[in-house]
Amino acid sequence: MAHPKAGFAKRSTACAIALITGALACATPAAADDDADDAFLAGLDRGGITMFDDDDAIATAHAVCSSIEANPNVSMLAIRLTKQTPMSAKQSGYFIGLSVASYCPEYRDDVDPSMGWLIPPPIL
Repeated sequence: MAHPKAGFAKRSTACAIALITGALACATPAAADDDADDAFLAGLDRGGITMFDDDDAIATAHAVCSSIEANPNVSMLAIRLTKQTPMSAKQSGYFIGLSVASYCPEYRDDVDPSMGWLIPPPIL
């Protein structure tokens, strides 16, 4: 018998994929660092994500870019963010997409949509 929260986790991960895609498609990179920071922080606010400190949020976003550079497997990155921060899976997905859009748009096409394996198959 499947764990009752398993379906919720799969749906949350599917939402995270959609949010990453949406954030990447909608956001435009800013020219200057201050503009990028302001746009990133405004994006967090729009996404309903509250961090303890703006500088910590920006540093975490840069760490996301470094992680993607090393390994574009965003599913593991989203899981790690969910475990290491108070963000939900949905918020982690949004945070990753916003980080890429704000600080490392060159990885936009390299981000591996590897969370697809967590989406439940259709019921037959």
